[in-house]
Amino acid sequence: MAEIGRRTVCTLLALVAAAGCTPARREPVDTGVRMPDRFRGGREPATGPAAMLDGWQWWPDVPLRAAIAEALAGNRDLQIAVARIEEARALVGPAEYAELPRLVLGADASREQLPQRYRTVLAPGADRALQLRGVTAGFSYEADVWGRLKSLEFAARADFLASRYARETVAIGLAVDVALAWYDIVALREQRAIVVEALASREAFTDLVGRRHEAGRGSALELARAQAAMLGVAARLPAIDQQVAQAENRISLLLGRPLARAEAVVPAGATLIAPLEVPEGLPSSLLERRPDLMAAREELEAATFRAEAQRAALMPTFSLTGVLGLQSRSLADLVSSSASTWTLGANALLPVIDASRNRFLAQAQEARARQALLRYRRGAEAAVREVSDALIARARQADLTEALDRQLAALVRAEALAQARYRAGAAAYFEVLDAQTERLAARLAHTEARRGLIVATLGLYKALGGGWDPESFLAGGHTVP
Repeated sequence: MAEIGRRTVCTLLALVAAAGCTPARREPVDTGVRMPDRFRGGREPATGPAAMLDGWQWWPDVPLRAAIAEALAGNRDLQIAVARIEEARALVGPAEYAELPRLVLGADASREQLPQRYRTVLAPGADRALQLRGVTAGFSYEADVWGRLKSLEFAARADFLASRYARETVAIGLAVDVALAWYDIVALREQRAIVVEALASREAFTDLVGRRHEAGRGSALELARAQAAMLGVAARLPAIDQQVAQAENRISLLLGRPLARAEAVVPAGATLIAPLEVPEGLPSSLLERRPDLMAAREELEAATFRAEAQRAALMPTFSLTGVLGLQSRSLADLVSSSASTWTLGANALLPVIDASRNRFLAQAQEARARQALLRYRRGAEAAVREVSDALIARARQADLTEALDRQLAALVRAEALAQARYRAGAAAYFEVLDAQTERLAARLAHTEARRGLIVATLGLYKALGGGWDPESFLAGGHTVP
């Protein structure tokens, strides 16, 4: 018996030593992705520091920053993302404990009746019914020789990190959506004010045309055209009001507010901010902190670790089991030394029937790992394109805004000249009508272009995965356009 115990202990030590040979976490997977030196639409990459700001400290619109903070605290999508993080964090625990010995405690009571043929071996008058009571403590331990359990633990940790990055992705998208809805409302309110002003001007000029017609100096056609133009401007208001209300509902939903308070989200004094400065030569390395790419990277790591775990399942498993207990026919004898019982065993199992099944599962998991790698590469390529698109859009929107500035100034002069000529009787009303129509369209387009410049800047923020600190570029010797 002593020899058996000694061999069992030696086997246990060998299994523990083998499990201790499980390799630690290896280097991250080489994705093969190489970022370009510069973005299309951008300038030469910066060589100095490129500090990035967390949150929205970089954004100059303070009321908007407060609305974004409210959204980050009350949005349902973000709360769902947080719940997913909690789920992933909880799943790390079972993966960690899988590498430890499993301990179980048990108590049992049973009653058994022996067959009739056992009466010859029982004492005369003895009851053939046996009652057994016992308590046991058992353990089982799988030596992680091939790193299967450790790989599953690393996969669970990678899933947890991916869920955290996914939450950051949701937060960035939420902040941008709030800002987009905010400036939609501001731009629509500004456009409504432009239309109301144009309507008042058209009403005053229609009165002038009416008086000229009554005095015999104007035609009925001019009066009808003036009235139609005035009513056409007034017809713009219901559509704008509808868009404002819908945008207010959208931002209220993003903030988690009741729709009844939608109009109170954006203050009446909110304006379209001046064009934001973008540092010259944004380096492509900024994409390395983009949370959706970091989440995709962790998903790749998790898939790779699961593939390793599935390959390890093709190898033999080594385990040790043991039970220590007390068993007796009566509770009084349960604590006596004669009631003790124990078993200790070690085994090695090599899958035979399941070998082909495990091989197919390993191939499937390796295919999932390749899919995760391709998704990461696709995401990296898309990220570069999105930054380039945002840089190009911002540059073109700035050009468009500048061009509309000049056009609007020219149309203001043209409308004033047309009205002066009409009052002097040197021009027909149609010249005034054309000038008014063109100026109104240009003012609305100018507001839309200013909003478009902000939208392009927000798109750059989202594409980079966060804001930037212009002062860090200036400190590094770079200029800001």
